[in-house]
Amino acid sequence: MKHSMNPISNETKEKIKNTLSVSSQNIDNFEKLYNKLLKNISYQYLAHIIRTLETYIRENKDMPFFRITCNPAKPEEPAKGLAWGLYRPAYSYDISYDETASEVQARVAIAHELGHLFCIIELQTNAEKSSEPLSSLFGIIAMLHKFQMLNKKEHHKSEDDIISDFSLLMNRKNRITNIS
Repeated sequence: MKHSMNPISNETKEKIKNTLSVSSQNIDNFEKLYNKLLKNISYQYLAHIIRTLETYIRENKDMPFFRITCNPAKPEEPAKGLAWGLYRPAYSYDISYDETASEVQARVAIAHELGHLFCIIELQTNAEKSSEPLSSLFGIIAMLHKFQMLNKKEHHKSEDDIISDFSLLMNRKNRITNIS
């Protein structure tokens, strides 16, 4: 997975330099430092919906310190090729995903796990009970929203591709992992 931005063109650097009265060296240094920062972006899948859910839960569910984490896990851990969540009532929802999953697989699995949290919070489903396929329904809606916001085909080529990827999650019952 690529986690760096394309190099800033000399023309753009010149515009920045003239607009902000900064040196070329500052621009180059900041570009390098920013790309160093981006190396940690792999766990930031769906950050917009994660932060929105956190804020919603904090403000509307009397859980002022609630947080959602999303971190890669070693592939030998449970649910290889997928993701899983651990709900700690009033405190956190911690999502782990297979670090070897492709970017699309990770996004789909994490959106699905966020759907489980949504079902716990909004539908009062028991964290120990399955909320399938409603968790995938939430994930599809979240991914469709991102697809529409970007107005480009960053990770999926169509809305049908999004739905198809979530249908692959239903294969877990047959011990088949998401192979989108």
